[in-house]
Amino acid sequence: KKSEDKMMSYSTDEGHSYGEARIYGIEDLFNSENYIIWCAGEKDRLQLKQQGYNACTVTAGEGLFKNEWAVLFKNKTVYICLDNDETGKNASITVAEKLYKITDTRIIYLPDEVGEKGDVSDYFGRLGHDKSEFDELMQKATRYKYESLQSDEGEVFEVHLSEASLSKFAGKKVK
Repeated sequence: KKSEDKMMSYSTDEGHSYGEARIYGIEDLFNSENYIIWCAGEKDRLQLKQQGYNACTVTAGEGLFKNEWAVLFKNKTVYICLDNDETGKNASITVAEKLYKITDTRIIYLPDEVGEKGDVSDYFGRLGHDKSEFDELMQKATRYKYESLQSDEGEVFEVHLSEASLSKFAGKKVK
């Protein structure tokens, strides 16, 4: 099949499913470390592992985080470090919304030098930053706290479809 999609999910006649969203690097959630970095993709996860960090990601796009996964992160400090674009920033909030009640959730913002759509792989690879510099970004990451959106009676929030069901939009008009 010719497609513009990066990935394609399918099932075989024998019932095997391929392409389902999974946590890549889930084993890092079960080691004795008390933190994990949630990153934007398999390549970023490998880059973080190469630098010596515990990291995991989703196999189906950075904006996806299943509600049932949250319990796996309980009592950990979760650093969310997604792509440096609008999609990545929105996805960071989406993930944080699902974790902040049971974890110490922090969002790492990469410096502007990574560029639009830049990521962890750009930070370490193309730009040549090292572990100590990334440690500083982790230290600067502040704890995520839910902030209810205040709106005037008629204000409409323009959001991505994946965000429309977030609790912060309950009772609000969304487009």
